[in-house]
Amino acid sequence: MAMLLIVSVFENLLFSPIGNAMGNADYSIPDPVISFNPASCGFMKDFTLSTSYRSLYSTVSTGRIFLGMKSFGFNLGYRNVKNLQNETVVSISQGVPLGEDTKLGYAIKGFYLFQSRFGDEFTYGVDIGVISRVWKLWYIGGTVYNVNRPTVGKDVKYSLPTKAGMSVSYKPYKSVTTAFGFEKEFNKPTRFLFGQEFIIGDKIALRTGFHSSPFEVSFGMGINASTINVNFSYIYNSSIEPTYTVGAGYK
Repeated sequence: MAMLLIVSVFENLLFSPIGNAMGNADYSIPDPVISFNPASCGFMKDFTLSTSYRSLYSTVSTGRIFLGMKSFGFNLGYRNVKNLQNETVVSISQGVPLGEDTKLGYAIKGFYLFQSRFGDEFTYGVDIGVISRVWKLWYIGGTVYNVNRPTVGKDVKYSLPTKAGMSVSYKPYKSVTTAFGFEKEFNKPTRFLFGQEFIIGDKIALRTGFHSSPFEVSFGMGINASTINVNFSYIYNSSIEPTYTVGAGYK
């Protein structure tokens, strides 16, 4: 079976409007709705439900549903490319305490790919991550995605993205978060990440960020009620159409 690559298969299939707005510098943020570091599940205490939709470069539709309780999280992501290619990923993750301020996490993911010309394919991947709080106001975290180097295709093998990243976040006040870091995908340039969030009156969140390779600037905002939140992000790229993401959650 050959594989027709319409877009990079399974790349950034899981996403968050909050993390996108903050330049994806979310490896050290201890919230599994924002961060895809599986260790972030170890900081979750209550039931959490969120759903998000993204228009990637104003062309490709992508969706995500997250369900979490205590230290366990469940993600479902999908992408449809004009009825030619469908991608689905399902992941189960857990954060395990290594002391009061440090969590180790893992995620087991199942990938399903359908292409109208070549049929379907299934494989699986494993992620490992860690997040630790240091000096009370700082968090540091890192993740390695697809450590088992999964592939799809029989006649022609295509490797799913294997990526490692880390970030540091600083939260001097409850209403201010600054995060910066980098990520590196195999055979691609290092990408540098930066993001900030400002919360006004516990109800309105303003976010901005950027990342390199390619250089993209992001903006976003959120509205927080007692149990419901709504978030939006906009990513600008000078060479192609922008990316929009909207999401809602309950916790």
